[in-house]
Amino acid sequence: MTKSKKKKSIAQHTSRSENKELSTEITESQETIKLTKKQYISLSVFAVFLLLFLLTWKEPEIKISDDWNKSALKLDSATRVQDPVLKKKLIDESGTELINLSVKYPKHARVHFYLGFYYSLFGNWDLSVGHYKTCIQLDSGSTINSVWDDAEKNMASDYLKRVNVKLAAQEKNEAKLLLSRALADVPTSPKLCELMGHLMMEVNLLDSALLYYSRSLNANPNNGDVLNNVGVIYQRVNKFEIAAEYYRKSLQVNPNQQMASENLRAVTKLIKH
Repeated sequence: MTKSKKKKSIAQHTSRSENKELSTEITESQETIKLTKKQYISLSVFAVFLLLFLLTWKEPEIKISDDWNKSALKLDSATRVQDPVLKKKLIDESGTELINLSVKYPKHARVHFYLGFYYSLFGNWDLSVGHYKTCIQLDSGSTINSVWDDAEKNMASDYLKRVNVKLAAQEKNEAKLLLSRALADVPTSPKLCELMGHLMMEVNLLDSALLYYSRSLNANPNNGDVLNNVGVIYQRVNKFEIAAEYYRKSLQVNPNQQMASENLRAVTKLIKH
């Protein structure tokens, strides 16, 4: 075989070998692409299912049922019963349950809170206030499932009812004594402070009235009636500019406050003179 033929034979062999290797690489590459596509499809399907799961999944509700909550729900439901006989029966049953629970759990604030509500229904104010106070002492400062704030509001409401009964019976001295006791227990109650301010104004104790009105406004700064009354106090002591300021504040809260509007016109004339 001549040299030229050998070279040609070697070249052809080399070419076929290279073509075969190239074909093998292409085949492997195609299989890799197929595998990659299968993985991509599998991952896509998984991602879709994961997304659907996240969109539809809800955290399971954990229901905690305590004896005192059952009794409280029973008491609350009983207050809406129309039949008076059945209503009293259900209230008495839930009240008995709560009393027994207070013996079993004497340091549980929520039990005392519910008992305060129970006694309030019957106008048994002393027991109602007593249990609310115990609730506040046990729960004061708590931030998780706390009830002390509601207990304070309910206690203030009970005191207010009792004071109004005294006032309706023209027993003003007794009303003042009871109101003083109430403010010792709930010193920041805006309604109790407002009422004491009214009683102080009636007997012209303007400094005391201003003190209680100020406390009321600290808790509820948008009380138009109290703002007007503070203006009246300043007008009585000839501080007309300050009085006018409070009348304007009252009208900002309630533009239809006729008394504040009339007082503002009157004090404006005094300022001009």
